[in-house]
Amino acid sequence: MAEELCSRGWQVDHIHSWDDYDRLRKVPAGVSADYEKYIGTPICDVPDPFGEYHSYATRYITDFTKGLEQLGIYPRYVRQSVAYRRGDYVTQIKQAIQQRFEIFDILAEFQTLQGQQETVTERRNAYYPFRVYCQNCHKDSTQITAYDDATGMIAYSCDTCGHNSSFSLDERVEGKTGVEGRLADALERRAG
Repeated sequence: MAEELCSRGWQVDHIHSWDDYDRLRKVPAGVSADYEKYIGTPICDVPDPFGEYHSYATRYITDFTKGLEQLGIYPRYVRQSVAYRRGDYVTQIKQAIQQRFEIFDILAEFQTLQGQQETVTERRNAYYPFRVYCQNCHKDSTQITAYDDATGMIAYSCDTCGHNSSFSLDERVEGKTGVEGRLADALERRAG
């Protein structure tokens, strides 16, 4: 669409976002089962399974980019791993954390978690719309234990390696939000 608008003389900024800061969810087909150790790690930090690129993410970003170039398509690329770590979303992350109870309530309207051990109140109190990547094992199997609005300080514990630490969002962003799609779906269903 952007290319067609450009051909008609419109000023267009075609942006393609790489979600390379998402966690590795499962071992891909054709990749050694040893890669299970990377589940929960940002895919930008997972080594290329074939040793040709800097990371698993770079392998597929490169292949896709080459394909677009063959078609004469040259979007502006945004690597989410770079944008998050650069601090581009700090304001929005802080806002989401400050509104975490409202976000939880919207999402909870559409959850059917049968067999859930915790009460809704317990889950609500523990909920944060931000998942920390552990500074020690680099996985997202963490629980935020405290947040300070004034300093942006997040304290967390890691369920995988037991590491406990804290950092200020004003200094670095080692984690990501994960509610955008789920919240949009919930709001759409609520309005529907």
